[in-house]
Amino acid sequence: MDYHVWGAMLEEYHKLQPKAKTETELKVAWQTTWEELPQERINKTLVNCTTHLTACVAANGGHFGHRSTSAHLQVCILIYRVR
Repeated sequence: MDYHVWGAMLEEYHKLQPKAKTETELKVAWQTTWEELPQERINKTLVNCTTHLTACVAANGGHFGHRSTSAHLQVCILIYRVR
């Protein structure tokens, strides 16, 4: 799971009152937190992940920070074509 999604879920979990006291309550709390996470945030994370994977592949697994903008543009074009 991407750190952005995990961070968003953890942030929302900390707001829950009362806190979970059993494993079952904890599972329900995390499931609820996941279900209430805005879809837009998940979509943005998927695009960012795809961008980084594309750049990584293009760099044959090497350094790719300088290629992210180009890879992001390629992913956006691919997503647009699929629609």
